[in-house]
Amino acid sequence: MDMKRKMDWKNLPAAKRPTLAQVAYEAGAAWLGQRQERLGCKIDDKTIRVDGYRTWRQHFGSKGIELATVDFEGALEVADPARFLDALVRGVGPAKAFGCGLMLVRRI
Repeated sequence: MDMKRKMDWKNLPAAKRPTLAQVAYEAGAAWLGQRQERLGCKIDDKTIRVDGYRTWRQHFGSKGIELATVDFEGALEVADPARFLDALVRGVGPAKAFGCGLMLVRRI
């Protein structure tokens, strides 16, 4: 959502507007890539897939929240087992209270 706001996506002419899939991929891959050291892993950029962009809105009386989610899929290598275990247990990202940031990991 932040990338869409920065590029004024809604007001871009259709011919110049990137697809939502492209925006989600670029923003999502950059977001995840910036966190890989903290998460204790090295993400394989060739395998990363970012999709499932969704925006969620919930109103509570006069107040509300809005958040966007994406799904990541790809291969990674564990570089720091302690940090990676912490990320598995605690989750990734700021919206964990809403069930976001969970990882499903399997050996390949």
